[in-house]
Amino acid sequence: MERVQAFPVSELAHRTGVKVPTIHAYLRQGLLPAPVRVADNRFLYDRRHVEALGLIRLLRERRHLPIETIKELLPTLLGVEGEEEHAFRSGMWEEVLGRYFPDDGPSSPQATLTAAARAIFARRGYAETSIDEICARAGIAKGTFYRAFASKDDVYLAAAESVAGAVLDAVATTQAPVPVDDLAKALAPYAGLLLEVASRALLGEPGHGGVVPGVVDRIADGLARRQRGGGRGSRRAVEAAMARVVGEAIGLHA
Repeated sequence: MERVQAFPVSELAHRTGVKVPTIHAYLRQGLLPAPVRVADNRFLYDRRHVEALGLIRLLRERRHLPIETIKELLPTLLGVEGEEEHAFRSGMWEEVLGRYFPDDGPSSPQATLTAAARAIFARRGYAETSIDEICARAGIAKGTFYRAFASKDDVYLAAAESVAGAVLDAVATTQAPVPVDDLAKALAPYAGLLLEVASRALLGEPGHGGVVPGVVDRIADGLARRQRGGGRGSRRAVEAAMARVVGEAIGLHA
C-alpha cells in the first residue's frame, strides 16, 4: 500500500497560503476532513487538505461564494475524477468550475449582483438594504437573484468578501509598492461595510468571523504577487491603510 505523506498544520499553512487560525476555523465549520491525531495535541494533514483549501480559496476569491454554499459544493467538486495526485492545480479546477458555473465571469449575474450589493451595503448598511434594491441597481430580476444567492445574508457576505478584488482593481495601475495613502483611498468607500461585518462577527453571527481578516489577506497577497519579496511589506501597508480607514470612520483621526 502506498504511504500517504502527512505533515503538521504549519506545513499545510505554508503549502496553501491559508493561515493556521483559518484552517482551524474551516475544520470547525466542517469544510475540511478531520486530521489524523498522533498525540494529545498533535495532528497531521495530507494532500486532501491541500486540495480542499485550494478549492475553498478559489471559490471564495474567484467566485465570491459564501461559506455555506462552499460547504455544499465541496464534496461534489472534490470527487471529480482526473485531479492530479500530489498537488492542487488551479487551472484544472477552473475548468471544472466552468462546467458548474458556465455563466460566472466579470459580467455574470452573480458578479453583477455582488458589485451592486457591495456599493449599497457600504453606503446604507445591512438593515437598510433590500434585495429588491440590489436587484434594481444590478438590473437583474429577483428570480435570477435567488438562482445566484440563497438569501440576503449570502449576498451580504459575498459583497464584503469582494472588497478585496475591488481594492486590488482600484490600485491595479499604481506602481508597486503601492503607497498606504492609495490603499486607504481604495478601502475608504467600504469602511462601513467592513466595520459592520466585523461587528456582526463579534456578536457571533455565523460566517462573519473570518471575512475581514480574509479581505486583508487577499489584498496583501495580491500586492505581494506584484512585488517580488514584498509579502511582508505589502501586509504592513494593507494593515496600516485599514487602521487609518477604520480610525477615520469611527472618529479617531481628524
